[in-house]
Amino acid sequence: MIDGGMVPSFLPFPMLIVIATGVVLVLGGVAVLVGYRTKQAALGLAVFLLATTFLTWAPMLSTGGQQAMTMFMKDMSLAGAALLLSHFGAGPMSLDAKQSGE
Repeated sequence: MIDGGMVPSFLPFPMLIVIATGVVLVLGGVAVLVGYRTKQAALGLAVFLLATTFLTWAPMLSTGGQQAMTMFMKDMSLAGAALLLSHFGAGPMSLDAKQSGE
């Protein structure tokens, strides 16, 4: 991730950024998967995805690379899905629903 140019060169401590990115994505994904604080986790994932999308892929779009456009669109669609989850929340089988007594 570091040597492949995934972390922008202007950010300090690239190894720490890669590790923190992995932790944030795994924790957010597990929270959404089990339905624990789904709205907050999904909103956090959406903000994270939008920020990393524009920091990582947007600068590469000007070169006209097909892979950069593909990854940009993929990450934007994932952020859109996370925003939908943050609006509607989890379903009736989630931990959120069981805790609220629905």
